[in-house]
Amino acid sequence: MTRFRLGIILALLVALGGGLAFRFLSREPESPYELVSVQQGTLVERVLATGSVKKADEVALAFVASGRISAVAVKAGDHVDAGRELARLETASLSAQVRNAEAAFATVQANLAKIEAGASAQDIAVAQASVQSAETALQNAKDAAAKALEKEYLDAFNTVQGTRATADSAIQTLDAYFMPCGTSQCWESWGSFYTSLEAVRSAESQKPPADAARDRIRATVEGVPSAAAFTSVDAALTSLKSDLAIVRTGAQATYDALQAAADKTAVLAVITDLDAKLAAIRNDEQTVVSVRSSNDASTLSAEAALATAQAQLALKQAVARDVDLNPLRAQVAQAQATLETARVAFDNAILRAPVSGTITKVNIRKGEVASVSPPALVLLPDAPFTLEAKVPEADIARISIGDSLALTLDAIPDIEFHGTIIHIDPAQEEVGGVITYRITASMDDSDDRVRQGMTANLDIETERRENALFVPQRAVMEENGKRYVRILRSGAPERMQVTVGIRSADGMLEIVSGLREGEEIISFVRERE
Repeated sequence: MTRFRLGIILALLVALGGGLAFRFLSREPESPYELVSVQQGTLVERVLATGSVKKADEVALAFVASGRISAVAVKAGDHVDAGRELARLETASLSAQVRNAEAAFATVQANLAKIEAGASAQDIAVAQASVQSAETALQNAKDAAAKALEKEYLDAFNTVQGTRATADSAIQTLDAYFMPCGTSQCWESWGSFYTSLEAVRSAESQKPPADAARDRIRATVEGVPSAAAFTSVDAALTSLKSDLAIVRTGAQATYDALQAAADKTAVLAVITDLDAKLAAIRNDEQTVVSVRSSNDASTLSAEAALATAQAQLALKQAVARDVDLNPLRAQVAQAQATLETARVAFDNAILRAPVSGTITKVNIRKGEVASVSPPALVLLPDAPFTLEAKVPEADIARISIGDSLALTLDAIPDIEFHGTIIHIDPAQEEVGGVITYRITASMDDSDDRVRQGMTANLDIETERRENALFVPQRAVMEENGKRYVRILRSGAPERMQVTVGIRSADGMLEIVSGLREGEEIISFVRERE
């Protein structure tokens, strides 16, 4: 009994091991690519910094760039609210640059919107009418071609039918100078004079081929049922042209053998008729070829016009492709950046109060050329405290005077305070081998627990984009100054160039052009074991 149980247990273990091995060997290999989807939403660019609370000191205010001062709106001792204009440089040129940038931005936006919206119903209706008109023109061209060809073949058919009479008349005229002579034709020398014996022998040798050609002409003519039998008419023209030439050769040989003027005149009339008929046949052949060529040209032209109209209609009905939209999106992003640059330049020509306070010094006058140093005005903030922090050079370019911020104090962690950037020191400092710049911010909220020297954690919002497309920054590669992502196509990674915008503090990067919401891209490639 024990051996029996042991056998059952061993069999179960073998079966279980085999099943596990089968599952392991049959499972599909895991893909090395980690994918993420392109998301859409609000993207906020932030700069995080750590500083300290300082007792509010006077803030030196200066223009970012030099220029001629056009207005000074305050004097020493004036109290001003945050945001009030204090002084201004000449802005006519800067204002024009803003208007031009706004117009350019509106233009590229309109171009993009037009392509995204597709053709209007009216445009599509016009394109459809063009297709119908082209179809009608093609049918008319085909009908006209058919009628022209039918006319020419009717003329050729009539020529074919008249060829028999011409050949019969020619042979009948020649018969008057010959008589049967066995299987050949002999010259009736007793009835007419001849020029030479050699000419007579030539005429006798050419008469039988002429008779045979006349017989073939009769058969050829009878073999053409109607003018509509284009192929039969074409073949008949070729055959008749050859056989008429043989009959003419016989007539010419007879003419050369005759001596009497009356006889020569009669045969010459035959030769003239044969030449006229040969000319008519050649003319019909050439005319048919010419009409066919003209018909082909007009039909091809009408077909090309129809194809063009159909392509235009298809283009208007087609949904805009990313490959067409991406260049326009890039133009919009570039125009937007140009506009923002122009607006910043305009704003920098106006000196505003960063916080509420009292003007203690005014160092400028209207008409002077302002410089960055010394400061144009000095302001003493109303708030008792300010914040100072040092920002690395990699982030300082993203911060501007007037940017809002949220802050927390280590000593008072349960409250979020708010403030505004009021000063950026133009001089750099080196801290631990890293270049930094000192910034000063107002502390707009008051609390009796705030003390000078407290550690402050600053969260500065430098840019905000609504309805932005974004992906993890690690998914975007850079090479030769161009940014690209990788997508899977038929199981293999493929590069796709993109245009990027702002970067959030949590590692998300804005995609201005090159991708659509929901599209999957490669964010990470796992090494195969």
